[in-house]
Amino acid sequence: EALTGIDEPSINLESFIIEDRHIIRITDNGRGIQPDMMDNIFIPFFTTKEGGSGIGLTFARQVMKLHHGSVKVYSEPGKGTAVTLVFR
Repeated sequence: EALTGIDEPSINLESFIIEDRHIIRITDNGRGIQPDMMDNIFIPFFTTKEGGSGIGLTFARQVMKLHHGSVKVYSEPGKGTAVTLVFR
């Protein structure tokens, strides 16, 4: 959905290890997330999508915490978003 209307849509997946951390990063060149929305993306049931549940990122963060990891989201409107999963 974030790639709708993008001329050359792409989603990239990369994995690597830094020190003792295993990292998976997913990036896209979609619309990005507006800065005023970034503080809300992990709030349960927060959504900007019609028919969305708002539990996706909340659930992902809880699962990562249970595995002593973290989820980080970086986004630039008009350029895309990167979601990084860090496993310890």
